[in-house]
Amino acid sequence: MTLNLINLLGLKSTYGAYITDITPAGPGEKAGLHAGTTTTSIQNLNSGGDLVIAVDGQPVQQFNDLMRYIVVHKSPGDTITLTVLRGDQKLDIPLILGVRR
Repeated sequence: MTLNLINLLGLKSTYGAYITDITPAGPGEKAGLHAGTTTTSIQNLNSGGDLVIAVDGQPVQQFNDLMRYIVVHKSPGDTITLTVLRGDQKLDIPLILGVRR
C-alpha cells in the first residue's frame, strides 16, 4: 500500500491485508471481521475496515501472504487465528475456513 492510501484509510500500519468486503453469511462475517464503511475519495474504497497483520502468528505483509498460508497449510473446516488492527485495537479473531468459491 502506498503512504497516501495508508493515510486515506487511517491505518496504523504500513503492512497487512486490508478488508474491503465481507461476504454475507461467510466465514469472515461469522468471525466478526469488519469491512470499511466510511466513504473515501476513492470510489468503492471505504475506510474503517480491519487490517490483517498476521495469520496463526505468521506476519502478513500483503494479501498474497495470507492466501499463500491458507492454501499451503490449511483446508476448509480448519480454524485460523487472524491478528487484526481495528482502529487502535489489536485483536486475535478465530475464523473457521469455508470452501472457496
